[in-house]
Amino acid sequence: MEEFYAAQHKEELDIFNKAVRTLMKLNGSIAVDFSALDAEFSALQSSSAEFRTQLETLQPDISDLKSVRKYIDMVLNKQQLFAPGGKTPEKESVLKKLEQFQQKKSHHKTTSTPPNREESL
Repeated sequence: MEEFYAAQHKEELDIFNKAVRTLMKLNGSIAVDFSALDAEFSALQSSSAEFRTQLETLQPDISDLKSVRKYIDMVLNKQQLFAPGGKTPEKESVLKKLEQFQQKKSHHKTTSTPPNREESL
């Protein structure tokens, strides 16, 4: 009779036995301290409420950033469609482009000639 029950409820018994093994591994016994769990649950609820208020204050910024990402993706997809040969153009880092621009700017300043004094008179 016992084997018949075990065969019918094999999945449930496997889950139960796994739970018992987990309790033994983490707790050292199958006895559960509910007061400690209640205290931990209360602490998690209060921190969850704190994080929720932070999320609510940041939500408008997040939605703006999502919109920016959407429009950037749209522009990049259009560039891909109009690329010669249908190949995706290589994406260059914005920081790298900025660095190149600053190098060109500083190079331009150092190579430009000073104004002619005679022309200014």
